[in-house]
Amino acid sequence: MTDYAVVIPAGGSGQRMTGSSDASNTTLPKQFTRLAGRMVIEHAMHEFLNDKSCVQIVIPVAEHLKTEISKMLEHEKVDVVTGGETRVHSVLAGLLHLKQSFSDTEWVMVHDAARPNLYFSDIQALINAVSKHSQGAILACPSRNTLKLVNAGKSIKTLPRQDIWQALTPQVFNLGELCNALQHVIHNNIAISDEAAAMEYRQAGVI
Repeated sequence: MTDYAVVIPAGGSGQRMTGSSDASNTTLPKQFTRLAGRMVIEHAMHEFLNDKSCVQIVIPVAEHLKTEISKMLEHEKVDVVTGGETRVHSVLAGLLHLKQSFSDTEWVMVHDAARPNLYFSDIQALINAVSKHSQGAILACPSRNTLKLVNAGKSIKTLPRQDIWQALTPQVFNLGELCNALQHVIHNNIAISDEAAAMEYRQAGVI
């Protein structure tokens, strides 16, 4: 793995921050609020902007914010595009934009706009992992909490904590394979919370 691109979906309405699900709400979503002098998304982008191996950053946003955000994040590496109705639709929109200039065999990372605490060592760890596991890699950490399996409000059993990891971002996959996996989960109405889940369904032959 040498050069790579990044998709940072930022199309959320910011309901948890603004207290409203109204798409016309003029309050900027949480990823565009300021933290330590910069927007949260600027912190999330920082290491990618400084990494010479990162050649393009695509940021899908809500249509009504596209012009404003394009001005706020103007940079030669950055393309702001229209996102979709959900996170998975926004990521797919970013991938399809990349397909205009990237081949299906190239690598793409997906990172959450509201995760500002990304270190260059995290990116390097992913790149090193991909060199060993050609299908892709995700950033994750072991769970520190005791987790329960619950059914109808009742605790069924305690899950073995040593087997539970908390999935984080970035996550890196082959552009063509991830694009196909997301198109399949959307077509089959399969709910996913991250890109790795789409790849897991794909590899398991569920879709």
